[in-house]
Amino acid sequence: MRIIYIDCTAGLSGGALLGALADLGLDREQLFEELQQEIAGAFNVSFNLSFQKEPRRAALRTVLDLSQDCLATAAGEFIKTFFREESAQSSPFPMIKKIFQEDLAARSRLEGLPPEEVTVTPAEAIKTAILAAGVFTSLKQLGFPRIVASPVPIGPPPLEGAKDGAGHLVLELAKGAAVRPTSSPSVYVSPAGVAILTRIADEYGELPEMELEETGYGALGDYGRGGVVRVLYGSVPLAEPSIGRRETVLVIETGIDDMNPEFFPYLIERLLAAGALDAFLIPIYMKKGRPANLLKVLCKGDKLEQILQIIFKESTTLGVRIHEETRRVLQRKFFQVSTPYGEVTVKAGYAGPETVLQLAPEFEDCKRIASGTGTPLKEVYAAAQRSAFEKIKEQENRER
Repeated sequence: MRIIYIDCTAGLSGGALLGALADLGLDREQLFEELQQEIAGAFNVSFNLSFQKEPRRAALRTVLDLSQDCLATAAGEFIKTFFREESAQSSPFPMIKKIFQEDLAARSRLEGLPPEEVTVTPAEAIKTAILAAGVFTSLKQLGFPRIVASPVPIGPPPLEGAKDGAGHLVLELAKGAAVRPTSSPSVYVSPAGVAILTRIADEYGELPEMELEETGYGALGDYGRGGVVRVLYGSVPLAEPSIGRRETVLVIETGIDDMNPEFFPYLIERLLAAGALDAFLIPIYMKKGRPANLLKVLCKGDKLEQILQIIFKESTTLGVRIHEETRRVLQRKFFQVSTPYGEVTVKAGYAGPETVLQLAPEFEDCKRIASGTGTPLKEVYAAAQRSAFEKIKEQENRER
């Protein structure tokens, strides 16, 4: 299992986090091109993103320059475009939308104003969106590994009469994250950094044991001064399974509430014929109480594009969710058994070379024989199961 550990002990910012990920050896040109397509192309803003290596700290500094046109953009209108945008989960937009929702809600609580009346500068909004998209795109290049982060350092409250708007906002945005106290005045945590971290972290804690492959360092603070965000990338070996073979599969799912239900059997038939490991429907209720079906498809990575082509062509969905899961499967073998009604194929599940845990006659064989002979289907199935158990028992006795 691939894993990233984000060490923000010395502080955290969106730029430092992006710099640390880019320092892992990512294709920075591809990163910039994707950001241009995602942000500049979709929202008509121009910017330049580059990375500078600081020899003194051996860290990568993220340099983000916005054009004057960007700074003249109304921040509220820019943010609203994300709320109107309907995008797939493979795009950074859903994450950016969630960040803006939480940011506006936090500012609303602090300022005592409705979310639509809080103040956000164009530079804040656009930089946050670009940095969040950059982090998302970097993780996509890395294959979306599991992310563990150190607790976010939180400084003491401001002295009487002092203002600490950014510190208050950091605390609001850090809700749900692990935090720890720090008394160091040099530790800096930005609202954008916390907002991004809380959206990508799977868990918080100490550095997990891993086989280390790459390290990345992102510069905090002014040039040559301040700490770094450290990122460690590697793999965690999984224990050998005690039973069954471990496999990694992709799970594709989408809720569908506007499709003729007569089309679903054909859709599932096509998915299975294309190499899906499984495809099935789960009845669900969607918003406003609408009855719907949740389509779930399991497949190997090399079948993903073919499966997606079928889903989008043969269903009415506009988007799907894709995630990776681990499953355990027994070793499978097929053999023929004789019954009073005819030959039936049986599928056996083995926990080891000789230990049979499951025996299942093939339904289509039993159905064919039942239809041809007029014998009740359940009798054909039971006869095949008895013959299979007897065959396995005879084999075990011979091996003894």
